[in-house]
Amino acid sequence: VNRSDGPAHDPGKEGTPLDTGVQRVLSLPSLVATLRSVVVAGGAEPDERTRAAVRLLAQLADSDIPGAHPRDWFGLAPSSTDHPLWTPEKGPVVLSPSNVDALSKCSLRWLLERSGGRDGDAAPAVTGSLVHTLVQAVAGDLDPDEVTAALRGIWDRIDTGAAWFSARELERAESMLVHFRDWLRISRADLTEAGVELPVDATVPADPGPPDPDRPGSDLDVRLRGRVDRLETDSAGRPVVVDVKTTKSAITKADAEGHAQMAAYQVAIANGGVAALGRTEPGGARLVYVSSPHRSTGAAERTQPPLSPELLDEWIGVVRRAARASVGPEYAATPNPGCVHCRLTTSCPAQIQGKAVTDD
Repeated sequence: VNRSDGPAHDPGKEGTPLDTGVQRVLSLPSLVATLRSVVVAGGAEPDERTRAAVRLLAQLADSDIPGAHPRDWFGLAPSSTDHPLWTPEKGPVVLSPSNVDALSKCSLRWLLERSGGRDGDAAPAVTGSLVHTLVQAVAGDLDPDEVTAALRGIWDRIDTGAAWFSARELERAESMLVHFRDWLRISRADLTEAGVELPVDATVPADPGPPDPDRPGSDLDVRLRGRVDRLETDSAGRPVVVDVKTTKSAITKADAEGHAQMAAYQVAIANGGVAALGRTEPGGARLVYVSSPHRSTGAAERTQPPLSPELLDEWIGVVRRAARASVGPEYAATPNPGCVHCRLTTSCPAQIQGKAVTDD
């Protein structure tokens, strides 16, 4: 019987009052919860009430009542391991440029997403993967009608939920292909294609000498490995990284200049990440947002200027700090602007939804 503010009555006997002194539902889970709260609140010097609750919990635990034994209490179980994810005998710490970006923002989110916390089958992810595949066909001078027909043929085999949502996503995907085609045509005035889906692989060696506590990660060899959507060359013959983005909103110009993923690609290229080019001066990077049309560029474009030698050194420091953050075994929950889009807040101690019940 749940306690109420007014007098309680037996529904079978109108006017017969029930005892309203019971403060909880009469069930085993409720009893266990009450006893646990008494024990936890008892402090270092338990009184007789606390000791009685301990004895009752012990009896319930001996009877295998769920939740009665402290081993089942949240926050009391030890860590499953305190070993780091990487040890020196494994060779260089391997990161993709997108890992550098994620680790620079929140290492806990990076760990949770790489351990199954990301839903890769969500409709936006499916749309993005399809568009990334088909923009290469567009760049390969295939007839636009053929590319559109291929998209629709694939779309019929994808379960995106409600019919209206599926139709809207298909229309959005088709418009992204149009915007990319427009960007490709307009950008030929100052860019020349050097490669599509090109692998990038470079190692940033550790600094010689003992580790420097003021420069985290300086003692690590870091291998940057990834694949660029497009590699172009500018009028000076320098390699320009182009990343096609299918998100609905473009970042600010200032954020593009400090975009860690693009800077990591530039660091890799400067360190010989493209075998055919060797170590070379990077020509910057461009983020092409094909969801957003633009009158002068075809699709919204954000640029990162070529990294000077000084900026390259600074970004090498960022890459090394990201490598150190990836090693573990501790991972920091770092509040940042991306938190509003994070789906892991219930596992994040920096957010109200993720705080442990034992936290203050």
